Amino acid sequence: MYRSARARKKARRRQLTAIGAAAAMAAALGLAFVAFGSGGSAAPPPSGCVILDVSESTSEARSRYASEFAKFATAIADEGSGEICVVVAAADPVAESAPLFTSVAPAPGSVGTPKAPGEIERNVATATATIEELLEDPPVRQRGSGLVEAASVASEHMHTGDRLLFLSDGLQWSDAGGHLMKMELTPATIAEQMQKLREADLLPDMKGIDVNFPLLLFHPQSYHGHVVSATKIRAYWEDWAAQTGADLTIGSTN
Repeated sequence: MYRSARARKKARRRQLTAIGAAAAMAAALGLAFVAFGSGGSAAPPPSGCVILDVSESTSEARSRYASEFAKFATAIADEGSGEICVVVAAADPVAESAPLFTSVAPAPGSVGTPKAPGEIERNVATATATIEELLEDPPVRQRGSGLVEAASVASEHMHTGDRLLFLSDGLQWSDAGGHLMKMELTPATIAEQMQKLREADLLPDMKGIDVNFPLLLFHPQSYHGHVVSATKIRAYWEDWAAQTGADLTIGSTN
């Protein structure tokens, strides 16, 4: 029996369509995960993971997600393996959001040939369109913003040299990570939150992983009546990076 158009669209939102000459590589929710990297002593080319924050506060930031994703995916294909995992994050990424996988790499026979740039461009365009479709109706509850939790999910599929892109405004909101919009973010309270994350096993070892936050606080200075302190929010994430060993960059990269 054929599924309705609505059913097909809903099913498609729960997977990233793998692209290139090979058959579909993106894993749907619940299927076995494909580990990045390869055997041998040589360091594998960098792969990437993307955290898509679809919580309430990101309604404005999401207008920039597609362009930032496309830029990130192109770099992973040009400079690395082309393999990308995606974690959709909101209330509870640990429980709700199994990573999705895709590849934007050129076909093996095209690597290093004049065909490669065009294949990468087409693959990135297809993956970006799927991301945009997923954002239309995210498959997770949107109240809450478990960003450190999402990073822990992603870290299980990353290795030294890989890259993590936070598509988020950075407003963590969870029991373990705190509600940054309502907290008085002093060095003491940030340290207390980091201790809570450590006790909850939410500070994974991310040494050697490049983390980029291009859209930190991408919304008006006052959000729903709360004044946002850019300096204090930034301090929270800088401390998180220090605790996990990640190499953190805030702001869009070229």
